Amino acid sequence: MNRGDVLRAPAPYIEFKGKPLSSDHNEYGYRFDLNEKSDAAIKIAFFGGSTGYLGNPPLPTILENDLEKLTHKKIKVANFSVISSNHRQHLHNLLETRSFFQPDIVIFYGGYNETAQNGFYDPRPGYPYNYFFRNETSPLFQWLMSNSPSVYLLNNLGIRYRLWDWTGLNQLKTEANVFTPAWNKTIVNNYFETQMLAKSVSEGFPSKVCGGHTQFIFFYQPYQLPEQFPKVAELNNQIVQKIPQIDYGHDLSTILDGPKKSEKFDDIVHVKQEVNQLIGLEIAKRLITNKRLVHCWKP
Repeated sequence: MNRGDVLRAPAPYIEFKGKPLSSDHNEYGYRFDLNEKSDAAIKIAFFGGSTGYLGNPPLPTILENDLEKLTHKKIKVANFSVISSNHRQHLHNLLETRSFFQPDIVIFYGGYNETAQNGFYDPRPGYPYNYFFRNETSPLFQWLMSNSPSVYLLNNLGIRYRLWDWTGLNQLKTEANVFTPAWNKTIVNNYFETQMLAKSVSEGFPSKVCGGHTQFIFFYQPYQLPEQFPKVAELNNQIVQKIPQIDYGHDLSTILDGPKKSEKFDDIVHVKQEVNQLIGLEIAKRLITNKRLVHCWKP
C-alpha cells in the first residue's frame, strides 16, 4: 500500500485521516492508545497536522509528560493529528471523535497548513490541501498521475512553464489571486473564524473538571516563511498581531527565532526532535498559567 494511503485514508466529513490499525494507528486511525490512562484526571484532545503527528515521541506525548510533571496529575493527551490536515478539518473532527473520546480541553496546534500551505496546494481557505485533486480532477488523470511517475513529472513540467495543468490547480490559484491583500484577508478571516467556531463547539460539551464545560485553546506554531512566497510574511503578521487580543490563543511563532533558527528545522515547518521537546514544554507552561484553565488544574 502507498504510504500516503496509510497517512491519509479517506474519511467522511473530514476528508482523510490515518488508516485504522495501520502503522501505529489505533482502530480509529490516530496515534494514541485508546485504553492507556482511561482513568486520567484530565483528558486533552490535541488536533494538528504533521507537526503534531510526526516524532518519536510526537508532540502531544511530550506535552502529556510535561503536564504530568508540572501538575502532578494523571493526564491523557489524545493525538488526533493527521498529516496535511488543517483546522477547518479539525473543527469537523471535534464531532466525529466525540463518540470515543470526551476531552476536558481541546487544543488546536498549527498555522502553516492554514496559511503557507494554501500557496502550494488548494488555495481556497479551509479546503483540504488535496481537494482539487481528489474531488475535481478527472478520474483518468488521477489514476495516471498516481500510477505513472512520468505523467506526474510531465504535469509538473507543464505547470512550471505555464503550458498545461491537468489538475486545474493553476487555474484555481489564478482565480484566487494567491497572496494578494484580498486573498490574505480571506485566509486570515478563515483562520480566526475557525478558532471561534471550534471554541463554541468545544464549550457545548460538559467537563467535570474544567468549570462545567470543555475548554478550547489554540497555538500558532513556529515555521519558516517560504522563500517562494515572500508575501506570506504579510499574512503571518496579520495573524500574529491579532492573537494577543484573544484570551484563548497563544502565539508561538517567534519562540525559535535567533541567528541559528534554520538549524532547528528539518524543513520550513518540521522541527528537530529536540526542538519538539522545547515546544512541548512551552505549551505545557502556557496551559497551566492560562486563566481560562484555572479550574482544570485544581486538586
